[in-house]
Amino acid sequence: MSNRDRSLEDRIVEIVRRGGPGGTTHGELLNHLGNEHRGDESVGNDATNTVMLCGLSTAVADAIIQLFADKRLEAHPCDPMVMLFDGCPIPANMPMAKRPPAGGYKHPHFLPVVLQIPAN
Repeated sequence: MSNRDRSLEDRIVEIVRRGGPGGTTHGELLNHLGNEHRGDESVGNDATNTVMLCGLSTAVADAIIQLFADKRLEAHPCDPMVMLFDGCPIPANMPMAKRPPAGGYKHPHFLPVVLQIPAN
């Protein structure tokens, strides 16, 4: 992230921390951050060809990627119903990932996740 927004990173961490041990969906995160942080960006895992979070602004996507890199945030798979219940954007044109194969999917799949603070 070239123009690192540490205040946004800290705000995301605080929202996830307040979400508790069950984790925070990106729908919950976006509801707390506000509509100005919604957008067309996504965050995924290139190794498995999965998309974990979508409907993000560039600033939020960049902040989350940096938080993953800094090990201040983790993503853990969750039931897709949790995502629907929280009103998360889910790509309609993408199959759900169930068990990503060792070499990753051939085509992108959506992997429902919740965000959590690492338990150090």
